[in-house]
Amino acid sequence: MKVDIEGLSFNLPGSEMVGDLGSIVFPASRLLAEYIIQKSIKEPNQLNNKNILELGSGSGLVGLASAMVANNSHIILTDLPVYTHNIKENVAMNNGQFSACHVQVQPLDWMQQVPETLEHNIDVILVSDCIYYQDAILPLVRVLKSLSHAQTKIFLSYEERPDKLSLYEEFFKLMDHQFLNKFKRKEIKSCFNNMIYIYEIYN
Repeated sequence: MKVDIEGLSFNLPGSEMVGDLGSIVFPASRLLAEYIIQKSIKEPNQLNNKNILELGSGSGLVGLASAMVANNSHIILTDLPVYTHNIKENVAMNNGQFSACHVQVQPLDWMQQVPETLEHNIDVILVSDCIYYQDAILPLVRVLKSLSHAQTKIFLSYEERPDKLSLYEEFFKLMDHQFLNKFKRKEIKSCFNNMIYIYEIYN
């Protein structure tokens, strides 16, 4: 699969479904990748010289976009072990386009403890279309908290699905609780078939 966004081309051969999710490009991922590319032009310091981690990478599109536009950053694409082979394949197919960044892929299960090397050590967290399963909402929020430090910025996108409205409400309530109501949100809306939201979440 080839995806073109904002003048950049992404080769994603490792894109497939596993169950009802998988390493495919969802609209919310495409939109967040576009947003990150635009952000790198307007505010390059937000992505340069950072530890950047993508949660639930899927195809890795958003993390790959970051690797193409950030400078001197360490970028980690994470997902469950069943998806990491496909992500590694996509990284290999695009590494000739990376700027001066180190890119790695590693498994990360939200139900388990965050590795010590990552705990409170991530400057930018990328999250696209991960508010999906009821049982994963609290683990997702806990992982975001574990990865974050006082200056961490989270870029979050999701496609608003009518049957998931209660999950979005629960997610943000838990975020309020875990971050002690200190985080701020900047909401951006865009339309595909369903409404897609992008949030910048920061302390």
